[in-house]
Amino acid sequence: MSSINLTEMAFLYSAARRIAEGGGLDSIITTIINQLAEQLGLEGGIFAIRREGSISLFNGKSNESPELYRESLERVIHRGMPFSQAGFSREKLISLAPGMTFIAVPLTQDGKTSGAIGAIKRGIANRDELEHEALFLQTVAELICGTLLTRLQQENSLSELQVENAELKRTIFRLEEQGRCATIIGESAAIRTVFREIAQVAPADSTVIIRGETGSGKELVARAIHEKSMYHSGPFVAINCGALPDTLLESELFGYEKGAFTGALTARGGRFEEADGGTLFLDEIGELSLDAQTRLLRVIQERVVQRIGGGKQVPVKVRLVCATNRDLEKALKDGLFREDLYYRINVFPIAVPSLRERPDDIPLLVEHFMTKAVHSHHSHGYAIDSEAMRALIDYSWPGNVRELANTIERATLVTPSGKIGIAHLPFHILPTMSEHPKPTSLDEKVAEFEKKLIFDALKECRGNQGKTALFLDTTKRILLYKINKYNIDTRLFRQKISDGR
Repeated sequence: MSSINLTEMAFLYSAARRIAEGGGLDSIITTIINQLAEQLGLEGGIFAIRREGSISLFNGKSNESPELYRESLERVIHRGMPFSQAGFSREKLISLAPGMTFIAVPLTQDGKTSGAIGAIKRGIANRDELEHEALFLQTVAELICGTLLTRLQQENSLSELQVENAELKRTIFRLEEQGRCATIIGESAAIRTVFREIAQVAPADSTVIIRGETGSGKELVARAIHEKSMYHSGPFVAINCGALPDTLLESELFGYEKGAFTGALTARGGRFEEADGGTLFLDEIGELSLDAQTRLLRVIQERVVQRIGGGKQVPVKVRLVCATNRDLEKALKDGLFREDLYYRINVFPIAVPSLRERPDDIPLLVEHFMTKAVHSHHSHGYAIDSEAMRALIDYSWPGNVRELANTIERATLVTPSGKIGIAHLPFHILPTMSEHPKPTSLDEKVAEFEKKLIFDALKECRGNQGKTALFLDTTKRILLYKINKYNIDTRLFRQKISDGR
């Protein structure tokens, strides 16, 4: 074989530089094909790459279809051996034009062939020329093979990752839809997480603890778990552990026998027995006394209940769902909550987001509560203006969804027209002047400060302009002048008077 000439060396240099520049796999292959044809005077070059179970073909700027060479290139890839064909060859895998020669070599690394590179040249090459061309193409293949195969592996890994991500998204969406229920309103990411967790835990028999602030909808989540569980045909029994004293709570939970204490005229089963075959929801479990916690732990461990004043053990099959708004970890540290009970109930925690953590759901909730009001008030319908909706979205809602429900019910009662405006909202929800954009110039800052003083004073004095004038140590005439000057809407303060507050 003759040595590599200067033109071929120049091509190898430009190909190596193009690979070093980086970029997409398809772009690198196309550039090298075009350089192969232009710098070496070939009619064309073709790459074949094994990709995602099939073989992709690239032919750069050539107008000739690369599919004409697919069979021969696939043969090179499958056999891992070079291939050549002249126009007069008896083995005509390719329909070459007279006087043309095709040469192809495999792209092989670590014994694995992942592609092939082919060249189409004019003229009928003799044996020495064919050997030279094949060995040169093999040098090109060795130069680019490592980089191309690495890029191909990266591309395949990315493709697999994209498939996995798509499958994960489908799984998440399926779980969210499975966990969705009509009583929990929302489309925010935070509430969709709750739907997903409901779907994950509902079919199991695991104990669930629902964490969240008061009014955030913990019982709705518990009911959703019950309805989607194997216990759905059984009863759903709820008890608020913080609403009863210890003496009554134990008898409520575990029941009692006749004569167990004064007033126990007949035997009575507790909530565990009542929930047999269904779900028992223990709300505010963090309020249980240590004695009650001890008895509860025994029921959870042994699945039997012993009534107060009795010796008989009653087996129960109950799905236990607990809820709390307390910091159980702090109670654990302070010795107010049993560690063994904590680990028994903390199998699958669900955190219900507060309403301020999902403000995007407020319009949906408002629409839901207005629709409920239509049925309960026998009204034709309600609507809300943008200013009132903005105030609802901006409010922090310490009482969460329960507070929003009460707010909308009140607004539907006080609106005479069915259109809820900012004047129909409770006074404490109204925005303060401090929430408005800050002025820039000195005059604007002075005016804004004065306006804020008047606004906040009116709010403090519940809209009584006489009291507001005294509060600001000015006259009512000057106060009215300032109110008109700053265009303060006094309707915001009249509701306080009409409410009798």
